[in-house]
Amino acid sequence: MERAWIDRWVGEMKSELEDIRRFWSESMVDETYGGFLPGMNTARQADLRGAKGIVSNARILWAFSALTLHHDPGCRSLADRAYRYIRDYFRDPLNGGYYWSVTFNGKPFQTRKQVYAQAFVLYALTGYYSLTRDPDVLSQARELFTLMEMRCLDRRSQGYTEAYTADWHSLTDWRLSPKDLNEPLSLNTHLHILEAYSSFYRINPDHRVEAAIRHLYTLFEDHFLNPDGHLNLFFTGEWCRASHLVSYGHDIEATWLLRESLSRVPAPAGSSTISNWIRKACRVFLEEALLPDGSSRYETDPLTGLDDRDRHWWVQAEGMVALLDAYANGRDPRFLEAAWQLWCFILTGLKDPVTGEWYWKVDPDGRWFPEDSLAGFWKCPYHNTRACLEGIERLSIL
Repeated sequence: MERAWIDRWVGEMKSELEDIRRFWSESMVDETYGGFLPGMNTARQADLRGAKGIVSNARILWAFSALTLHHDPGCRSLADRAYRYIRDYFRDPLNGGYYWSVTFNGKPFQTRKQVYAQAFVLYALTGYYSLTRDPDVLSQARELFTLMEMRCLDRRSQGYTEAYTADWHSLTDWRLSPKDLNEPLSLNTHLHILEAYSSFYRINPDHRVEAAIRHLYTLFEDHFLNPDGHLNLFFTGEWCRASHLVSYGHDIEATWLLRESLSRVPAPAGSSTISNWIRKACRVFLEEALLPDGSSRYETDPLTGLDDRDRHWWVQAEGMVALLDAYANGRDPRFLEAAWQLWCFILTGLKDPVTGEWYWKVDPDGRWFPEDSLAGFWKCPYHNTRACLEGIERLSIL
């Protein structure tokens, strides 16, 4: 391994973080209504009147907290701005938890409680507390964890139901987004609850959080981890599998998030199901997901013949981190080379040369779509910021 190559890679990621910060601080701050603008499309047209979503705003808080801690102290004002907006506009003062969306001027809009979103707020509060050490932030995180365990964990299935009304009653439409199946239990929500709980445990090593993480391990072992190296994505309330879709982004993201959680709360002695699946999933990603140009395809479905080869930004970002993680835990050079190829594709195929942000996706011919978001309800500096920070950390110790 050439040190100069690694140093170049680290330098490129540091430069990338500067471009991300510049775009969000110069183009996305909402000076009129607070927080950040609702969005901007790939044609670089700002959305000033759309809804603001809790997922993107929580991820913005996490991203600028992490950037301030690990890269650029000058990002502190952006983290503070994101925190104040979530606290003042998204938090439900009557029922607890956080609304799904607010209007452009901060009025409650979609007041449902999506459990995936509650998890991201907890993740963001954990990151912000790591930065500020503000006891009020820790108190809010503890309150949210307790609420999630009380309201979101279904006593019959022992899984976390997807969504509730504003006052925590049942819904018949659980979907996180229109593309998802309308089923009450999903891998995506459980994966990000685990991500949030594992992060929360780092700042709050409480036995209740540890027990919740161990319970999630059991759900992964019993339901979500497929022995073929993929993840089972959707389930009925009786834990009947409802989909055979393969999501390569979730597969590979789960490998390093699970490994990170295991480093904080180990699996029970003698249990190797999760660790074995991680190793299998990384090999399968190399064999099935990666394309000749170094990028990753998006999804396949063996039952319908679907083979979606659009290159989505978050799949490439999570793929790079996970492959670097796999290399660190086995020193197989194939993982390091594949991570490098993903990074090269990001720079040459996904990065908007004008704003410095990443396109939502490009098609197999490398074309981006004007109507897609550069920033918006789902698109924010989370996957790309985290990929660069995690990449710098892993490469710096090689």
